[in-house]
Amino acid sequence: VLRRACEGQLPTLLKNKQRPTPHVGPWDTAPTDIAQLTDAVQHLHAEEAVLHLDDLLLRRTDWGVVPADARALAPAVLTALGWDAARCKTETARLHVQLNTCPPPTQAPQ
Repeated sequence: VLRRACEGQLPTLLKNKQRPTPHVGPWDTAPTDIAQLTDAVQHLHAEEAVLHLDDLLLRRTDWGVVPADARALAPAVLTALGWDAARCKTETARLHVQLNTCPPPTQAPQ
């Protein structure tokens, strides 16, 4: 996502010290309707070879940019993936480790 957002803008960014306008793609915002969320998750799982919850929330989509959102969305995503209770527990723990090791967001240069 960052590469797409910055393509062709690097000289301008360095000169003006501004952040690029983020690329808005189909997976940048999590669907709010449970049926749409389920369809999106199942599509991502099948087409994008998602292996882990953190992979889906933090890399394949921008749904986990805000850690609290990732934690809140995780149960519905796990349900949509249809994984058993043991796998869900493992994936939830893995997500929490990833969220707790992420550096806090920084402000854009002034």
